[in-house]
Amino acid sequence: MARPSEKLATSLSALQELQKDGRRVFQSKEMSRVYRDRLLKHGFLQIVMKGWLISASPGAQAGDSTPWFASFWEFCAQYSNERFGEQWHLSPEQSLLLHAENTIIPSQAIIYSPNGHNNTVALLYRTSLYDLREPQLPARIDLVIRNGLRLFSPAAALIRVPESFFIRNPIETQVVLAGIRDVSELLRPLLDGGHSAIAGRLAGALRRVGRAEQADEIRSTMRAAGYDVRESDPFEVTQRVFEIGATTEAPIVGRLQAMWAASRDVVLKCFPKSPGLPKDKRAYLSSVDEIYQSDAYHSLSIEGSCDDWQRRICKGSRQIIAIRQEALASEPKIRAFFRPPPARRPKFTQNSLCKPQAAEVGLAFEAVEGFMDDDLNGCHFIVGQLLKFTFASLAA
Repeated sequence: MARPSEKLATSLSALQELQKDGRRVFQSKEMSRVYRDRLLKHGFLQIVMKGWLISASPGAQAGDSTPWFASFWEFCAQYSNERFGEQWHLSPEQSLLLHAENTIIPSQAIIYSPNGHNNTVALLYRTSLYDLREPQLPARIDLVIRNGLRLFSPAAALIRVPESFFIRNPIETQVVLAGIRDVSELLRPLLDGGHSAIAGRLAGALRRVGRAEQADEIRSTMRAAGYDVRESDPFEVTQRVFEIGATTEAPIVGRLQAMWAASRDVVLKCFPKSPGLPKDKRAYLSSVDEIYQSDAYHSLSIEGSCDDWQRRICKGSRQIIAIRQEALASEPKIRAFFRPPPARRPKFTQNSLCKPQAAEVGLAFEAVEGFMDDDLNGCHFIVGQLLKFTFASLAA
């Protein structure tokens, strides 16, 4: 007779098979009831609603919403496909937010479909879906599929969102505008629908974000077609609007640029004046030794068991202190390393700089050689930071 651990392993193998393509959302019918109940009992699955499950972590605490929010959009896509087939799409506003890499989970996502019943589907952690009935789906050319979600294309969404969206979401609007490579993407639906007022709004938005040529082309083309276009700026006068980078960049790049540009001055005002490098290196390193364990504990406890990390950090902090002490003791040899010309520098190894039995110390010194080569670029590990201050004056 199979042991409980063997039964669980069999159930986990079935779950792993379903997760091969990175899936986190499953229907109950995709696995047997025995496997499903066993995985639910041990915390590897979580019920969303009747007939739907998501992957979870057995180590997650009660009330941990991370598995759900990580799976929300995948659930939205799979649930809508199962219920409406291809006859559904998200709202223009949500489409623009997702195109601009704003993946914040809304409290309610609206699903538009001719087969909707205007009902709310309650989900986990006060989230929900609302299936809104619409008489007719938009033209296929106006819809795109992104990560399984049926969204309006960026151009179609820009035309459909109200003017207030530009004021409430200036960064997302700028990112999407920057992604418009050809103004004809906007002109086609503008001309087909005779949207003269919207054309004026988009021309004003493009001019505000530094796309004057595209703004002029919209105005001239619409006027040539007989429409009276009056350009207007949809952004607030006091809103800071920034030029986004080249359209070949990914939307997330433009979003980060715009967010930083919007926040940079505010952040700089809050920053204290840089203290510079410490004058007393030994006192500074002593203070680092005192706070290292506490800082590392708070930084790494999120990765797993707090007790386990505490034991590992205690051990690691002792090793780091030993490395630092050995480094200071080896200062004469390190000075000798920096004095000769580069062609005659001795090999910076464990055998030449520290005791053969001190394996950890030796590996740290070998790592320092690499740190010195790239001036500590990209090094964020505490060993590198400690050794940086230890050797700063020697490397000068």
